[in-house]
Amino acid sequence: LPQLPYDAKPLALLPDANLRQGTKVIAIGHPRGLDYSVTEGIVSALRTTAELPEDAREFLEAPDDQQWIQTSAAISGGNSGGPLM
Repeated sequence: LPQLPYDAKPLALLPDANLRQGTKVIAIGHPRGLDYSVTEGIVSALRTTAELPEDAREFLEAPDDQQWIQTSAAISGGNSGGPLM
């Protein structure tokens, strides 16, 4: 496993109140075996489960007030579970 640099520091979490449409974001992941790939984009929309189309909610087990982030950052197989910062 890769080791963190000795001087690595965690990033602070953005309070929910500051996240809005147009906020710049970065997605990090390992798509198709390519370690530590980075892609950037913006927050395209913020929606709750109740605001999603019925066909998108059909298989979700999430409360109606659960927040969902739509982003223009490229998400592909392998980095879809990585952090969105």
